[in-house]
Amino acid sequence: KTQKMKSVVVCVVLFALIASVLSILRYDNEPLIQFNITNTEQLEILKNIQDQQPELFDVWSHDSLLVIGAPNQVHVSNLMKATHILKSVNISHTTLIHNIQHLIDNQHDNITTQADDLTWFNSYHTF
Repeated sequence: KTQKMKSVVVCVVLFALIASVLSILRYDNEPLIQFNITNTEQLEILKNIQDQQPELFDVWSHDSLLVIGAPNQVHVSNLMKATHILKSVNISHTTLIHNIQHLIDNQHDNITTQADDLTWFNSYHTF
């Protein structure tokens, strides 16, 4: 009976590991944009859109909140749709990163190829 329980636990752990590997979040060809909200009307419109379509605007700055008067850095899943919405409320944007996943992959490659050499830490974290 104990052996059977161990087998069940091992199967559950393996299933959890496989599921986590398969569900890795990727940002292929998805940009990070920046824009400034200048008034409460713009803020309310964007908050309503964010509530209705949370996958469209993923705020990566200011504790994940859209704010007035400071740069909002936002991951967008559909740049054309986001650009159309921002134009409709008179907000211009700048693309900070065109392909987030490309940068993530490059960073991962740099870390894994230099893992045996500790100098990568010094170049990554300058003091």
